[in-house]
Amino acid sequence: RRLYQPCLHKVDVSILSANMVDRVFVDTGNVRRCQHLANNSETNSEAFTTLLCTLSSWKRHTAEPLQTNEILGHPKLLERISPSERAQRHITVKIFLLDPAAKNVVQEAVANVCKTLGVSSVDLVLLAAPALLAGGRAMPSSFLAHWKDLEAASESGTTKQIGASDVTLEQLQDLVATSKVPLSDIQVAFDPSNAPCTFKSLYDFALQQGIRIGTHNDVQDMLPTDRFSEALSTHVGSGHWQPGWLARYSVLDPGRSVITNRGYVIAAQRS
Repeated sequence: RRLYQPCLHKVDVSILSANMVDRVFVDTGNVRRCQHLANNSETNSEAFTTLLCTLSSWKRHTAEPLQTNEILGHPKLLERISPSERAQRHITVKIFLLDPAAKNVVQEAVANVCKTLGVSSVDLVLLAAPALLAGGRAMPSSFLAHWKDLEAASESGTTKQIGASDVTLEQLQDLVATSKVPLSDIQVAFDPSNAPCTFKSLYDFALQQGIRIGTHNDVQDMLPTDRFSEALSTHVGSGHWQPGWLARYSVLDPGRSVITNRGYVIAAQRS
């Protein structure tokens, strides 16, 4: 008589845990030292190229089971600011709101950047929400909800100054009128084909309010949705992934006028 013997196969716990995880953060570390970025011959954005590099490196160097809200980082590119250097560094964080329904964006983004750099606060946080602000005159209530969180970060000392990107004159006027914390900076898209007079009214109002004006050349689609989902499915776990927000940080050495560290932290959600 043959007795039933259970079939005991070795189970890959890392695969099971990865398939149960529905949210992670990707931390690229200092992209100025990323060789893949230097050798990139494709048309990928800097953010997407370094995302791929980080995921590939993390998968090679990590054997532990994945946890929800875990930070997936590139172990060779993570750089912290020593306490002795902090006073001589200016840290700017620009938060891109990629999912309008995302919650606690400012708190999560700033906390993750601070953890990455080993600091307790940053100097300037800019909020960018192209999808919410494009084509509209009045400031959307959904943007104002995130703006209140940014004001709270300023009041708590997590950031010294706050600002916004790609706002119209009317939207900037709304922010100035309703903000408890004064704006220090705004950014507008740099377009050499447009004369400076294109933003003259915006410039004039900002200068009257003592707000600094800068330009940026950010690409519109920093993390293509389909390719982002494919990259996370390949390296983290199968499913449909989408970016909730992206925070780009830069560390400036004012004495030398040199960016010593620049990187990205990205929130990824699986549905």
